[in-house]
Amino acid sequence: MSIRTLVTCTLLFSGQIAQADTIRLKSGDELNAVIVEVTADTVIIEHPELGRMKIPRAKIEGDLKHKLNPGLFGTQFMRGWDRRIDLGFNGSQGNSISRNVTGGLNLNYKDEEKYWLITGRYFFQGDENGTSDNNARLDIRREWLLPGSRWFAYSALRYQYDEFEPWLHRIVLTAGPGYNLVKREKNILNIRFGPAYTGDFDGLRKNQAEALLAMDYTWKPRDRLKLTLSNMFYAQLAPDAGQWRNVTLAEWSMRLFNEPELDFILGGENEYETDIEPPDKKLRLKYYMTLGLNF
Repeated sequence: MSIRTLVTCTLLFSGQIAQADTIRLKSGDELNAVIVEVTADTVIIEHPELGRMKIPRAKIEGDLKHKLNPGLFGTQFMRGWDRRIDLGFNGSQGNSISRNVTGGLNLNYKDEEKYWLITGRYFFQGDENGTSDNNARLDIRREWLLPGSRWFAYSALRYQYDEFEPWLHRIVLTAGPGYNLVKREKNILNIRFGPAYTGDFDGLRKNQAEALLAMDYTWKPRDRLKLTLSNMFYAQLAPDAGQWRNVTLAEWSMRLFNEPELDFILGGENEYETDIEPPDKKLRLKYYMTLGLNF
């Protein structure tokens, strides 16, 4: 065998191994092979020794999100993640011209050991007289799952920006245990609790220790329909014990098209805070209607 042939075979073999996936069968066996195609009923693989094989999906343990959702730009980055961006806007013209814009981001990943959820949203409202609403948030949550147990651990970070609040920037850090109350094919209900820290900056500067009790609910009656609801109750500890705030996020999505994967989204966000002095509002409700692109 020539050196050129040997190098070529080595490169081909290395490339094949680098792209190989571990496929776990419900029988307990594992196959290391390249996934060629995934359909609703079967998975076609290329095995280095057995060649091309077709396996019923019903015999495979777990999902194949890493193949259904390949990495961005042909890389391994965010491989297996569900990814969606959405955008909505409206305006009016009469005695004045108004414009409203909202955009959102939703990223999530789950396997047997971990769960990631990253969501963000931006709201803008203004007219020729100026801006009346300009705010954004970013939520990042990581859960450590315990196979075979309903318990899990989590940590979360929330960042908020609001031009019209006493604070301009707010950071919320939380961590603690969680428990899966309901886990069915169409319904999932989790609770989370633990200590929290809230820091307000640029304006009303405040550091506050809190206790968190949160609920996360998902209902998926059909493949094209999904409802998510999260509620987070923060009870302030000393020196401001007795004050509290409540944050609610709700979203209903419906798949319109599969190619491209386009969703219609209705959602709302509400935050109520007792430790707010007039003329600032204790209740802050936002709602939106957008189109989301899964990529």
